[in-house]
Amino acid sequence: MAAAALGQQTGSLRINLFDGARKPANLSVFLQIFDGNQKQIVSRFFDGPNIPISGVPFYDNLGDLYRVVAHAKGHQDTGLYPVRVMRQKLVDADLMLLPENGGFHFDQLASIRTSNPTIFSLLGNGLSDNQVQQNFGDAREGKPKALAAALNIATAMQSIPLPDGAAIRTPLDFYWQLEWDLIAQDRLWAWVDARLVPAVRKAADLHTFAEETNPQNFHPGIPGRVNPATASWKEVRFDVANVQLTFHETTRKTIQAPDGAGGTRAVDCVMAEPDIDYFKDLAAHGLLEVLPNSLSHGLTDPQMVYMLRWMATRQENLPDFAPPCTVGN
Repeated sequence: MAAAALGQQTGSLRINLFDGARKPANLSVFLQIFDGNQKQIVSRFFDGPNIPISGVPFYDNLGDLYRVVAHAKGHQDTGLYPVRVMRQKLVDADLMLLPENGGFHFDQLASIRTSNPTIFSLLGNGLSDNQVQQNFGDAREGKPKALAAALNIATAMQSIPLPDGAAIRTPLDFYWQLEWDLIAQDRLWAWVDARLVPAVRKAADLHTFAEETNPQNFHPGIPGRVNPATASWKEVRFDVANVQLTFHETTRKTIQAPDGAGGTRAVDCVMAEPDIDYFKDLAAHGLLEVLPNSLSHGLTDPQMVYMLRWMATRQENLPDFAPPCTVGN
C-alpha cells in the first residue's frame, strides 16, 4: 500500500496484468510507481493478475500523471505513462507482459477470412485463394515479423474513424491491394483507392490526424518502383502506437476490383505506405523513461507495437486492439 497524502487527497490504482494472448496473467511482478514529480511511490513485488494500490497521493496538478513500470522474470519490461490519478476514484492501468523469447502465433487464414473480412481483403485482393494462402504461409514461416506488422497495421486502420457524411468509415473500408514482396517489419506497401487521400485530409481538418510537412524527405519511396511521398498524416489519438498514412500519389494505376455484384469496377489507386510509430511526440514523451531497454533505434519491433497499441486502447476505454495474432512462447 502506498503512503497516504494529507487528509483525503488520495486516489487508488489497480494494476491489471495481461499476457501476449490478451488474457489475465498470474505473474509475480516487481512493480514501480512514480508520481508526476518523479517521486517513487511504490517499489516491491506483487502477485497478479490484479494488484490494488490504495492511498496514492493526489495533487490536482501535473503531479497526478503517474508512470507505472513492471518487471517479471522471463518477460520484457512493460509500463504505462501517463496514468492520471483521480481524487477518491479507482483508476485501472492494464499492462501487457510479453515473454522475452516469445514469437507471434497467427490465426489460420480461413479464420481471418471469417472473423476479419476487411483484413482478409487487404491480404487477398488481386490474388486467387491459392496465391493468398501461399503468400500467407510463406510469410508466416519466413517473415513472421513482417506479417505481424501487416496485421498490426491493418487492425489499427480498421479502428480509425473517417467522416463520410452521416456515416463513419475507416481506411480499411477502401479498396486495398497488398504488395506482398514489400512487406517489412516496420511498414507495408499497398495500392489503395485514391479517394482515401481526401478522406484522410478531411479527418485531419477535424484534428484526427496531424499532417507531416515535406513528406518526401522522410518517405523517399523505392527507386524504380515507388516515387517519393506526396502527402503523409499521423493519427493523434494516442500517446503511443499511432498509425501514419503516407501516400505516393505520383505512383498510381487503375485496378479492376470486384464490384460486389459479380462484376468488376475500375479503381484509381495510388501507392500507400502505412506504418505505426512508437510515439506521438518523442521529445516530450515520458515513456522513454519507462522502457529504456526495450526500444531500439533500429526498425520498429512489431511486438512492441502490438503491446503499446493494446495498452493505449485499453487506457482510452476503446474496443481492444485485437489483431489476428498473439505473442507467446
